[in-house]
Amino acid sequence: MSYPSGRLGEDHVRALKEAARLIHRARTEAAAVLARSGLDETLAAPGALEICTGVQSPGPPVQPCGCPGFRGDSDFCYSQYRDFTGPDIGAGAIIRVCGHPRDAHESF
Repeated sequence: MSYPSGRLGEDHVRALKEAARLIHRARTEAAAVLARSGLDETLAAPGALEICTGVQSPGPPVQPCGCPGFRGDSDFCYSQYRDFTGPDIGAGAIIRVCGHPRDAHESF
C-alpha cells in the first residue's frame, strides 16, 4: 500500500478514531471512579484527544505518526514524541518531530 500524500489510509484513520473514542470513554469512566472515591477526577486527564493522520513510515507495517497533539503553525507541527519503533542506539528511544501540517491532525 502506498501513501503518495504522506497520510494514513481511510481504514487506518477509522481505526485510530475508534481507538480514540475507546480511550476517551475509559478516561471518562476512570474520572468517575476517582470522583466516587473522593479523589481528584482530573488525575484521569479526560481532555480531548487528537491524532495525527500523517505517516511516519509506510511500512510494512505502517507506522502512524506518534504526535501527541498539534503545536505550531498551519504548515508545520513542532510536537515531539518518542519513537520506540526505531533502532536503540544506546540512548533510548529516538525523539522525533511531527512535521505534519495542521490539516493532518484530527481532534475528538
